[in-house]
Amino acid sequence: EGACKMDIVYSKMCPVACGACGRAAAMTRRGRRLGVKENVNALAAAAVASVAVCQGDRTLLEASRQYCETVTGNLRDDWDWPPEVRDVNLPLLREVRGNIYVRYNDKLTSLTMNSLEHVRGGDNSLTGNKNLATLSMNSLETVGGNLYVTDNDNLATLTMNNLKDVLRDIRVTDNPSLVLLTMTSLRSVNYIAVGPTNPFVCNLGDRFDC
Repeated sequence: EGACKMDIVYSKMCPVACGACGRAAAMTRRGRRLGVKENVNALAAAAVASVAVCQGDRTLLEASRQYCETVTGNLRDDWDWPPEVRDVNLPLLREVRGNIYVRYNDKLTSLTMNSLEHVRGGDNSLTGNKNLATLSMNSLETVGGNLYVTDNDNLATLTMNNLKDVLRDIRVTDNPSLVLLTMTSLRSVNYIAVGPTNPFVCNLGDRFDC
């Protein structure tokens, strides 16, 4: 049982890992002579790896609680959003194989996904979130279709400085509070529309004009 202390980081991340730790210790007690520490670490690492790839759709809160690095379906906001949750940070998320839908969430004030590199889906929309003030995806490189950031009344900053390739369109429009938009590495997009209603700082790199 004491060997499970070696695996405390995994136990915090995933209940399955604790089960793996317990099973490893039990196997050793039954006479299997592989070292407990090696059993624990191997099984727990496998458990965490399997959980990091989240199969199917996930809400923002599920992706956070389940420590998703990859979501194989869509990533969306929760239908029944807890009123106490204002800020969402997904520091482990690297890939969404479906679409991102965050729409008409009046409680969300900031969304940070600064490890996200690839969104494979063709229809991505962050729309109508009237209290969303900050949206940050600093590591995002590719989008497999459209990227729409529209009608977010309080959105002040949008930073995607590693975004390189968008297969279809970018639309950043009707965000009346927007003061900063940066996509400094952008190199390919089918069509881009930027339409704030107030003076703002905009940098779309060397190939595109705001």
